[in-house]
Amino acid sequence: MPSGNIGVRTAPGSAALNLNVGISWETADRLYKQYGNTDGTISTRHQPTKSDAERGPRSNPKYATAVAYATVALQEAEARKQQAADALKASQEALAQAEADVTAAKDEAAKKSAEQSRDALKGRVDMLTADNGRRAGFVTQRQKALDDAQNEAKEHNKELADAQNKEKPPPPPNKPSVPSRTAGPGDPPPPPPLNRPRTTRAP
Repeated sequence: MPSGNIGVRTAPGSAALNLNVGISWETADRLYKQYGNTDGTISTRHQPTKSDAERGPRSNPKYATAVAYATVALQEAEARKQQAADALKASQEALAQAEADVTAAKDEAAKKSAEQSRDALKGRVDMLTADNGRRAGFVTQRQKALDDAQNEAKEHNKELADAQNKEKPPPPPNKPSVPSRTAGPGDPPPPPPLNRPRTTRAP
């Protein structure tokens, strides 16, 4: 028998690889809007290309995206403003309690400690008051940005609607109705009715 170590090569159990693949469900409407050339930007064979002026305004998703971002920014600014208002209210209540503690202090040491706490709370109240003013300014700015984005989106949609109305063909004119004419004295008589023999089945 041969002596020494004998190495055996073994193949891996599987040759599969892990791949990260983006999978999403596509509807027929989404596929048509994405690949159906709905805005006429792609020219087919033997069809002349259109310039931007001839094609007219096209739907631009940036307006809807700007409105969405401005809405989220406004909601975040309002939430932070509410948090700052709650903190200010809590600090004002603590300051009122500290004022009461200063008044109720009996000895000099307790009064000095209460005054230190009151002064610290006064500084915090002043800081939170200024912060509330800044938060209110942020909310005003975010609201103005949202209004501007909505106005731009409305103007864009109006341009699209006007362009679509211009592209629609005019409706066909209504044909005048011909009045019914009765037979006159010089008209030929109407043809006689057809006398078809009746067929009966034998019982």
